[in-house]
Amino acid sequence: MRQLFLLAALAVSLTLARPAPVPREPPSLTLSPRAVDGLQIALFLENAEASYLKSASSTMVAKRSALEAVMKQDEVHRQALRGILAAAGTRPILPCNTTFTAYNETSLLRVGNILSAARAGAALDLLMSLPSADFGLAPGVAAMAAVEARHQQVLGAAPFDAVMPASWAVNVVRRLSHQACPTLSGLPDAPRLDGSVSRLDNRPMVRFHWKSADLERRVAVEPLFLSWLGRPGGPTHTPLRLLTENSGEWDMPGGMGSLVFVALTTQAQFTTYEDLAKYTLAGPAVLSV
Repeated sequence: MRQLFLLAALAVSLTLARPAPVPREPPSLTLSPRAVDGLQIALFLENAEASYLKSASSTMVAKRSALEAVMKQDEVHRQALRGILAAAGTRPILPCNTTFTAYNETSLLRVGNILSAARAGAALDLLMSLPSADFGLAPGVAAMAAVEARHQQVLGAAPFDAVMPASWAVNVVRRLSHQACPTLSGLPDAPRLDGSVSRLDNRPMVRFHWKSADLERRVAVEPLFLSWLGRPGGPTHTPLRLLTENSGEWDMPGGMGSLVFVALTTQAQFTTYEDLAKYTLAGPAVLSV
């Protein structure tokens, strides 16, 4: 009964805009290792967004009141996640000392849109990957994803409703920011992948670049592929046309939204997002279309 009460409290608290106190001695809660890892990643991403919002609210004066409302909602999320993790006997990951590379309001908005999309996609990944024994967490995780979609609207971005592997989301945050923080165990830090969009015969063509000795060796002996996230229904996989040992290109698939995430992979198709994360070699690159 206590476990059900705590899970219900998570679902409710994620929909409110005022912080709720975390019990000093939360009731015991049994969660699978996968659920614990997913909640730790969710908290890591929430902490990163809190750092971003603090910086953005002091710069974007016209959006300050809306951003402060988002900050209050994020504090509810963080308190709920810390409470659940503590109840499961896990020490919640500490906030990072995070600064984001943004030079003006335009670049701040772009960083916020990317960060919010990554968090929304990772929340959907957590929701899809919850073991049946942990499915009582599903309403709260779904509410967190829904709130994140509203945050994107505050920033003036179209909602990003594609599932994103959690490791991709973490790597996106790592690329956007300078951090001094605890590491998340078990998550690979994939090499950086950069992409630039041009148009050929009115079709978007993307050229990719990477700096990795391991990748330079692999492209010489095996075919590599691109996995694109930017539309509902799962990733789209294409070949990579190799140009040099550290660059390649391919046409952007049709139907993509205004924000696209692309990673370099070793396979052309995957049955699960866990496999997609496992076989990611570099990235994701972030493209604004």
